[in-house]
Amino acid sequence: MDEFLNEHDTVYFKTENMKVSRWSGFDDWRVTDLTNALKSGKDCVEYSLKAESGEHGNLLVTNFIYSKFGNDLKAIWNFCENLELVGYDSFVTEGIKIYRSESKGVRVFSPFNLNNVKPLKAMPKKWTLTHVRSALVNGQFKDLRCNYVLTDDYAWDAAVDFRKGSIKAPIEFIKGIIENPSGWWTSFRDGSVAVCCHSFDSNEFTPVV
Repeated sequence: MDEFLNEHDTVYFKTENMKVSRWSGFDDWRVTDLTNALKSGKDCVEYSLKAESGEHGNLLVTNFIYSKFGNDLKAIWNFCENLELVGYDSFVTEGIKIYRSESKGVRVFSPFNLNNVKPLKAMPKKWTLTHVRSALVNGQFKDLRCNYVLTDDYAWDAAVDFRKGSIKAPIEFIKGIIENPSGWWTSFRDGSVAVCCHSFDSNEFTPVV
């Protein structure tokens, strides 16, 4: 937990099978149970802790967590679970608002649950993002590359050559699509699978199935 506080915005904890995210400027915390991450038909439970009022950056939530629970992530989780929040219910204690939410397991990434993503058994007749996820997680590809990324700053885009080139971290790449699939689409043409976000982020790879 200490390394997370000092260096990271999101950390995955294997022993507890949880994810903790923190927005330092706002001092908002989210604790997510990863048991059902990357599972179809299952949900992941998440608790959010944020200051009920006051200026951002006041460390109210951080101080509350460390004074009450120290580095015991399970203790934080058990405290929230015992509140028995349902739907849009929330609980306020010491100026901290706590609420519970659920997300579809297939939309929650976990580096510990990659075996829930089964490899492709054959080339799909029509590629979907689910097929892309399976291929990239299970190494059923070669030559994953970015063709271009366009922003509102053309000079900067040109300076970085529109971010063209090999994508060295395929799991990190597909993680972003799993968690935020809006705008992403895929198609198969001339032996390559295109993986694009609208028309400003173009990538592709060669499937090996």
